[in-house]
Amino acid sequence: MKHWTLSASTAIALILSAAPSLAITPEEVWENWKTLATGTGGTLTTTSETRNGNVLEVKGLTTTATDGLSGDTFTTTIDSVTLTDRGDGTVEVKMSDSYPLTFTEAGGQPGKPTMLLQVGQPGAVVIASGTADAASYDFTLPALTVDLVEGHNRRGDKVDVTFTVTAADLAGKYLVSPREGGGFGLESSMTSGAVKIAASGNENGNSFTGAFDLAGLSVTSAGTFIDQALMADMIQALQSGFAIDSKAEIGAITTSFQLVENGVTSSFSGQLGGAGFHAVLDKTKVDYGFSLKDGKFAADMPAAGVPAGDTAFTEVSFALAMPVGVSDVAGDFSFLTRLTDLTMSESVWGLFDPGAQLARDPASLVVDLKGKGAWLTDIFAQGGMVGTSDMPVRLDSLDLAQVLLKLAAAEVNANGALTFDNSDLQTFQGFPAPEGKVTVNLSGVSALLDKLVAMGFISADDLTGVRMGLAMFARPGPGPDQLISEIEFREKGLFVNGQQIM
Repeated sequence: MKHWTLSASTAIALILSAAPSLAITPEEVWENWKTLATGTGGTLTTTSETRNGNVLEVKGLTTTATDGLSGDTFTTTIDSVTLTDRGDGTVEVKMSDSYPLTFTEAGGQPGKPTMLLQVGQPGAVVIASGTADAASYDFTLPALTVDLVEGHNRRGDKVDVTFTVTAADLAGKYLVSPREGGGFGLESSMTSGAVKIAASGNENGNSFTGAFDLAGLSVTSAGTFIDQALMADMIQALQSGFAIDSKAEIGAITTSFQLVENGVTSSFSGQLGGAGFHAVLDKTKVDYGFSLKDGKFAADMPAAGVPAGDTAFTEVSFALAMPVGVSDVAGDFSFLTRLTDLTMSESVWGLFDPGAQLARDPASLVVDLKGKGAWLTDIFAQGGMVGTSDMPVRLDSLDLAQVLLKLAAAEVNANGALTFDNSDLQTFQGFPAPEGKVTVNLSGVSALLDKLVAMGFISADDLTGVRMGLAMFARPGPGPDQLISEIEFREKGLFVNGQQIM
């Protein structure tokens, strides 16, 4: 069942990202479409291409795309595509109202596709404009439907699964233009109304049902695509101009899933207030991140020994940006991970704290770092940073904008800034000598440690060692159970609360 759910998700991602795009005279539009299909590694064939007056009609259009990593293939066959010269420098493109899409996993049985889907797109229209070398396509798709016709497992046996997708009010724009030195650029934007997915299935007496509702989304992207032969080597691809820059804003999401296995029912439900995603990759940098807002989830999995419970959070986010490639010049980097206001129901807390000794305060974790540095080793090279004793990176500066952990009424909060002398690798035994100060504030830690001893998570001897360490590196703060530690690197030495440690 899990395997089928993942395969279905892959198919939907392909369908939603492959909305019609096509520039100008009908023949130029058609040639441009073929360039798009084959320029990203696909194949395209037709049974006929006929010009009748102001209309170019293409029959029996079959396109195939193969995943270079997995070997999985997607194939579509569209009966008819008409490209009509509108007499104003634009071309109207229409396709059959429905067409089949076949997804076949690598290693599957011949003639037994993993999924055969029927895609419906009544009323879909593309208006192509611009020039043959810089074609712009505006499309509208009032409704999109996707239905599973049949599916097979790896043995080739037919499976009892239903799968339906509906999407409303799809619209967008594509601009395709050649790039100097080969390849082409693709700029696009797309919006969608409500998207709904429903699935169910039965296998060997077990069954599942699932639903996914998305309020809407907005996606923008730009990229430069090159010869597929160059994509096998990412270093070569980036130097040859391959680049992507994508961003998505996603509306509210609700989902539910129920599994009946060996007579036992497990369930999961969740909702998000919204989500976002961005990805940038070119020869100078990589910048990736996502965010999830206002999450609420509930699960009941008795077969796994997990009682009914729920959890919620205000935000989960991750972001990483750094330079790419070996360089003598330092570039900016940043790292952010954020989990805020995490709460759990008493049934979940009870799994590890049945005596309710820990405070149930919302938990948070934030790590927000920025700095400057340069790669000394090519991170895309085969083997990457493995197998070398040399420092793979030169670190010039590090800014701890915020490091925060709040848990069970205890809190650790740190911030500060450091610079590094890369000409001195002796003072700190191979690490560039730092200079600067980091301040750490702790509150409620002593009380939490006492509770962890009472719960048996740490021993009394371990607690004694921890307290000795805190006494050495921290001083009392202004309030009860508060500690402060000022860690400073200066004059090639390490000072803690003004006392030199080394």
